[in-house]
Amino acid sequence: MKLRTRLSAALAGVGLAASVAAAAAPSASAAGCVDSMWRINSRGTCVYAIQGLANFFVSPDIAVDGKFGPQTDAAVRSVQRTFGARVDGIVGPQTWRILCGPQMGSIDDPWRVPTTYSIYWARVAGCPGAWNYHY
Repeated sequence: MKLRTRLSAALAGVGLAASVAAAAAPSASAAGCVDSMWRINSRGTCVYAIQGLANFFVSPDIAVDGKFGPQTDAAVRSVQRTFGARVDGIVGPQTWRILCGPQMGSIDDPWRVPTTYSIYWARVAGCPGAWNYHY
């Protein structure tokens, strides 16, 4: 009987550890959109973020609809061309650095961003330092 109790306790502990690990996994894996690559025909929250951030760099604004279509592709390529990145329409590490980095603050306040830049979408995307951005 004691062996069964110990075995049950040990398995319960393993189950508890597994459930804690499983609960922690989503936040670790959901580091942000910036950790993935996005391209034509992609959809979802991260595409909303790409569109919202791209609107800071392109004019006229593109629709923020969560669908990476021809308009978003053209905007991404325009941003890539403007900043000397590889022009391929894919939002990967190099393009994310551009979209996430509009800081124009002074040395005294490096986290100040232009009022036309969307701090909201930078945070949704998981841009490094976005929680420090302010107007």
